[in-house]
Amino acid sequence: MNAHAGAGVVAVGRLRRLTLLRAGRAYARWVGRAVGWWTVAYLVFWLVVFVVSGVQLAVVPAAEPLPPSVAAAASAGLSVWLAAALPRRRVPPVHLDRRDLIRLALAPVPPHAVLAYRRGLARAGAALGGAAVGAAWSLLAASYLHVAAPWAAPGVAALAVARLDARWLLYAGPMPVLGRRLTAGRVGAVLALVAAASAAAPALALLAGGAPPWAPAVTRSLVDASPWTAAAPLVLVACAGLAARRSLAERWPPRFAPQSFVLAQLGGMRSLQVLSRLSGLDLGGGAEGVERQRLLAALHDRPGSLRPVRSLRRPPPTAPTWVALAWRAASSLYRRPVVTWLGLAARATAAGAAGLLAARAVAATGPVAATGAATGAPGGPGASLGGPVTALFAGFLVAQTVAALLGPPAPSRLVPVPPSARTWGRLAPALVALGAGATVAGAVVGAVPGIGPLAAGAVAGYCALAVAAALVLEKYSSWSGAAPTRMEPQAVAAIVVALPALLLEAFGYPEWTLTAQWLVLAVAALVDV
Repeated sequence: MNAHAGAGVVAVGRLRRLTLLRAGRAYARWVGRAVGWWTVAYLVFWLVVFVVSGVQLAVVPAAEPLPPSVAAAASAGLSVWLAAALPRRRVPPVHLDRRDLIRLALAPVPPHAVLAYRRGLARAGAALGGAAVGAAWSLLAASYLHVAAPWAAPGVAALAVARLDARWLLYAGPMPVLGRRLTAGRVGAVLALVAAASAAAPALALLAGGAPPWAPAVTRSLVDASPWTAAAPLVLVACAGLAARRSLAERWPPRFAPQSFVLAQLGGMRSLQVLSRLSGLDLGGGAEGVERQRLLAALHDRPGSLRPVRSLRRPPPTAPTWVALAWRAASSLYRRPVVTWLGLAARATAAGAAGLLAARAVAATGPVAATGAATGAPGGPGASLGGPVTALFAGFLVAQTVAALLGPPAPSRLVPVPPSARTWGRLAPALVALGAGATVAGAVVGAVPGIGPLAAGAVAGYCALAVAAALVLEKYSSWSGAAPTRMEPQAVAAIVVALPALLLEAFGYPEWTLTAQWLVLAVAALVDV
C-alpha cells in the first residue's frame, strides 16, 4: 500500500509539472504577442520609480512621536484580525479547480499531496501580503512613533500564514484522522509549546529592549526590536501548518468537492465576463445575475436566500432609471439582518473617522500643511489630503465600505441602462450611508479634547476622496466583471485617489492636492463605462 501511495504521489508531482509548464509557456506566448514584454518591463520600471518616490516622501521623521496608544491600537487590531478566523467557516480558504478535481482528487493518494500546490500558493500569497504590511509598519513606526520594529515583516507574515491554516482547520472540522494521528498527548505538547513561547517572548523582549508590557506575544514584533519577538509567530505557524497537513492525511472534508466545483464555476464566469467586456461584447451577463446568486447560495448552503422576506416601497413606473436601481440596492440592504445593519453602520462610521482624522492629522503636522500655510494655499492648513500613504489608506478603507454597501451586481450591458444611471443608482444608498457615517464620526471626533472641530478643507478633501473612490470602484467592477468585494477593484480605487498626492508631492506642488482631487472626481464622474 505504501509503495502504491508513493508511486501515486510521484505521478501527481509529474502531472503537476507537465500541466503547469505547458500553461506557463502558453501564458508567456500570449503576453508577448498581446502586450509585449518590453511594454511590461517599461510599466514595471515606472511602477518601481513611483513606489520608491512615494515611500521617500511619506517616510519623513516626525518631530514629535505619536502617542503610544497608536501602537496599542495597531497591536489590538492585529489580534482582532487573527481572532476573526475563530468563527466556523463554511467556505474553504483553499480549493481545487475542475481539472484537479477530475484528475487528482479521485486518485489513490493522500489528499495533502493533491492540495499541496494550491495550499502552497495560498500560503505564499498570505506570507507576501503580511510581509508587505509588516514592512510598511516598520517604516511608518520608525518615522511617526520613533519605535524600531525590524521584525514586523516576518512576524506579520507568519501570523497571516497561521491564520490561513487556522481557517482551513476550522473549515475541515472534526475528522477521524485527528483522533488517530494527533493524540491527546501530542495536542497537549503542542499547546504547551505555544504557551511557553507566548510567555517567554514578552519576558525576553522586556529584558532585551524594555518594550511596553501591553503587547501580546504574537504581536510584539510591532513594538519591539528584539529578534525573540518573532519566536511566537513562527511557533504558531509551524504548529498550525503541521495540524493542517495532518488533517489531510487520509480523507477530504465532506463538502470540499462540491464547493470547489462551485468556486471553479464562479471563477470561470468571472474570466468569461472579463474577456467578453475587453472584446466589446457581453457574453457573460448571467455571471452578474441570478445565476451567480444561485451559485453563491449553493456555496454558503443557503437554498432559500433568493426569496425576499421584505422589501421597500416600489418607485412609480414613471421614475427615472437610476431611482429604480437605487431602490434595488436599498432593498438589498433592507433585506439583510439587523446585525448586518449594525456592522455596516460601524464600518461607515469607522471609514469616516479614519479619513477625517488622517486628513486632519497629516495635513496639520506634516510638511504639506507647512507648505500650504507658508505659500497661502487656497485651502490653508488641513485643506490637502496629506501624503500618498494617508490617501491610499483612506481610499482603500472607503472602497471596502462602499463594496459592502453596493448591493446587487450591475445589470448586463445588453440591458438598455445608461452607465451613468447604473452608477449613481447603485451608489445612492452607499453615498447616503457614507455621509451619515462621516457626520457621526465628525461630531464624535470634534468633541474629543485635544482635537477640536475639523477644518472645512479637510472635510472637503475627504468628501472628494470618498466620492471618487466610490465612483472608481463601481465603474471598474462593472467594466471588468470583478466583484467589488475583491481586492482588485478596491486596490484600483485606492491607487487612483492616491495619485494626486503622490504626483504633486513628487513634483513639489503639494498645496494643489485638494484641487487635483476634485479634478480626479470630475474625471471619474465623466468617464462613461
